[in-house]
Amino acid sequence: MAKTKTTRKKRTKKARYYFTQETEDAIVEYNKLDPEKDYGKRNLLYEKKIYKPLTKMAENLIHTFKFYHFDVNSVDVGKQVTAFMTSKLDKFDPNSGKAFSYFSIVGKNWLIYHNNKNYAHKVLHRSTSGFSDASENRMNAEIARKMNKNPSESEITDYNNIIDRITEFVQENMDILWKKQRDKNIANAVVAILERRGEIETIHKKALYVLIREYSGEKTMYITKVLKTIEKYYEKIRQEYYDNKITVYNLADITF
Repeated sequence: MAKTKTTRKKRTKKARYYFTQETEDAIVEYNKLDPEKDYGKRNLLYEKKIYKPLTKMAENLIHTFKFYHFDVNSVDVGKQVTAFMTSKLDKFDPNSGKAFSYFSIVGKNWLIYHNNKNYAHKVLHRSTSGFSDASENRMNAEIARKMNKNPSESEITDYNNIIDRITEFVQENMDILWKKQRDKNIANAVVAILERRGEIETIHKKALYVLIREYSGEKTMYITKVLKTIEKYYEKIRQEYYDNKITVYNLADITF
């Protein structure tokens, strides 16, 4: 008896119904309109054809990649992502690729940075809460050794200004300085620590490595590599800062 050949129905791929060619065309048209003269047309176009696709994209990014380290609920996070992507509408160039890919990257990068930053803050809070008074005394001694014993107010201000600049530089050039996500995670941990230095300024070098390792889950050899890159630009930014000052203070280097 001959075997009968069974036929299976091919499953059709679900269309990405929320972000279509119509959405991309609307974004292109939106960018062509004059922000002042065509203010009403732009708003109407945004509300009818752009807002919902961006909102749905933000929602999908959050839940697909599980970006849940936020102090507010996912709906509110989605609104922030949508607002950020909206602020980048005028940066989209149809000659460089599809709108879906561009805004997926824009939204995902925003979520990666803020999600990792919030997670780092949680780790830092948990880790620093366990340091003993004896440890703090040793940490203070380390800071005192690296800085002048009695730093003036202006020296402390200079140091904080320089750290603010290097922090901003690392944030803005994250994708240029490091290609691997592993290195970006480490850099995000460093940024989070620098931003909260007022709370954890007594942490010595060894404790700093522990915090970064706990947050990123990466080995010391990779952490050292990222820190060396940051240190290199720290020196350049520090020198530029003092070159532009009328009075140069003898602020001791505090590097990793």
